[in-house]
Amino acid sequence: MNRLRMDFKSDMDDVALLIYTGGTTGVSKGAQQTHRNVSYNCQQMRAWSPGFYDGREVMLGVLPFFHSYGMTVCLHMSVLHGWCNV
Repeated sequence: MNRLRMDFKSDMDDVALLIYTGGTTGVSKGAQQTHRNVSYNCQQMRAWSPGFYDGREVMLGVLPFFHSYGMTVCLHMSVLHGWCNV
């Protein structure tokens, strides 16, 4: 019987997600993003928006979540700061 391991410790350099891209070749490939990469991207975006408040904003998610920019700006920023995402 397989059991879920509850003692696994993740690291900032572990892969957090794969974003599939055709790049310049048109051949689909998974681009790895680490937890550190996602965290730093969110921190950089937050530095550009100092007037926003945690838990009190509404994000209009008009960018596609399948693209790295849309995923960072709309999805991850909303989750990180407790914003509503419409």
